[in-house]
Amino acid sequence: MLAARGMGLWHCDLATEKLRWTAGVFDIFGLDRRSEVTRAHAVSLYAPDSREAMARLRAMRSVTGGASRWMSTSTARRAGVARSA
Repeated sequence: MLAARGMGLWHCDLATEKLRWTAGVFDIFGLDRRSEVTRAHAVSLYAPDSREAMARLRAMRSVTGGASRWMSTSTARRAGVARSA
């Protein structure tokens, strides 16, 4: 349902850096849904300003142990087409 609307959900275990993506996230990045994606690779797919925002949020979450946060990000797909998510 989400993928059909161009949306997806993801989760990153901060302790292990293991990612879980729904099909829509793979579609957003233009990746094969069967791909194994490391956290480092996933981070590289975001625009620099979004990477910085994610790093700040991750650091804050690590310190406070707070709940998940929503944020707006910009991505760069393999074909070079930028998207906002």
